[in-house]
Amino acid sequence: SHSRSPAGWSRGAAILLGAVFIQCLLGGLVAGAKAGFVYTDWPLMNGAFLPPVEWSRGGLAFLHDQALVQFNHRIWAYGLLIGGTVYAVQAWRWRLAEGLGAAAFAVAAALWLQALLGIATLMNVTPLWLGALHQAGAALVLATATLNLWLVRRSQARLFTSGPRTRGL
Repeated sequence: SHSRSPAGWSRGAAILLGAVFIQCLLGGLVAGAKAGFVYTDWPLMNGAFLPPVEWSRGGLAFLHDQALVQFNHRIWAYGLLIGGTVYAVQAWRWRLAEGLGAAAFAVAAALWLQALLGIATLMNVTPLWLGALHQAGAALVLATATLNLWLVRRSQARLFTSGPRTRGL
């Protein structure tokens, strides 16, 4: 299990950072396709899990179809929330050394704040100030995930303080 080995924690932090980076790219597609101005309801998209997608241009739909671009950004966000939360809970449970639990919690907290900000941005039909704030939030999430990976790799030899917590979770 990754939670028992320093290499596993490093791999987990790297995967988390990579997933955040991909989400930033997906967010860039949302902004470029102006997909934040359509399907402004949540959690469904115009009453559907996935609204109709225009597939006439084949794979280019992943770059240009507003429904698909926004859907991918939403789905990836849900996966990030789950993954980031599990990562933080595991870091707390395993009592990682040198503030690594706090760093993992910071990533998860930034993810949750960013998700709530993204939903608020969407439901308000992306006013400029909220869109800009959501983009700034992306930079914050990317920074916290980068710092988390750096801290994990910096302290690999001293990663654990005293085994897993058995109570309190």
